[in-house]
Amino acid sequence: MEIQHAKVIVAIVEEGNMIGAAERLGVTQPAISAALGQFEKELRILVFNRSRKGLRLTEHGKTLLPVIRKFLESEKEIISLYHKESTNSGSLRIAGRQGFMEDVFPILFERLKMKHPNISIESAISGSQSEVIEILQSGRADIAFASSPKIKSIIAEVFYPDPIRLAISKNHPLSRKKIISKSDLAGLQFCLPTKNDRLRKPIERFLRQAVKKPNIILETNDYTLMRNIIAGGMCSGFIYAHMLVNPEARNTLKALPIKQLDIWRDLTLLYRRDDLLPHATTAKDFFTKESKIILSKYAK
Repeated sequence: MEIQHAKVIVAIVEEGNMIGAAERLGVTQPAISAALGQFEKELRILVFNRSRKGLRLTEHGKTLLPVIRKFLESEKEIISLYHKESTNSGSLRIAGRQGFMEDVFPILFERLKMKHPNISIESAISGSQSEVIEILQSGRADIAFASSPKIKSIIAEVFYPDPIRLAISKNHPLSRKKIISKSDLAGLQFCLPTKNDRLRKPIERFLRQAVKKPNIILETNDYTLMRNIIAGGMCSGFIYAHMLVNPEARNTLKALPIKQLDIWRDLTLLYRRDDLLPHATTAKDFFTKESKIILSKYAK
């Protein structure tokens, strides 16, 4: 019996169907069906009875289940024994959304090297939300920074609620304020994300309540470009507070909270269920703790 066969059978039992098992293990439903079929063929038994109501364990399956669970526990014990000395050493592959990887991760990386010098970063890839999730699911990353995909095979740990702020140049007349009201938005020119960005709809809805016809002069999903244009005084815009971790942003922009604007995105650390080695767990806990410290200091 292979480890994957055992995981498939337990996942089917606990999820109640192949679709749920596939989501939990991060594979396709045909892959689940093929693994189950191969296992039953090798043992020449049926583990599940198939019917329109779903899958139910046969008598053979009921006999096998506790043995399979014990087999998986033994695997965990072996891995734990083998890696007991590797809690603070090993290599990691990281993936994350572009903004976070550019603004926050470089500081995390430097702090990781100081605290855990024997944990190295093998690769650090930035990309879109869908790209990051695909990289994590395919096993090309151990840890990812992205929004929760709500997939059973991926565990998501929220470490910071990232609010939206109005970004203006430091020379803008409104920069002397501590908080922006709706009336302050009148007469401003805006740079907004494009309509396929999920931030666009709630921002545009808010603007139309505050300013009947907001003057939108530029649309882009390149937040680095947007930040530079805002810093140059060409327009105002909306950025996530975590972008203020970037020293260039802090030196060139003023980012202010807005009354009655309650929009934020949860910053989330992701990893595959049942697939995190001890040194990766150490790094995960470190990243979560340090990210909170960094963001609490700069992203106010």
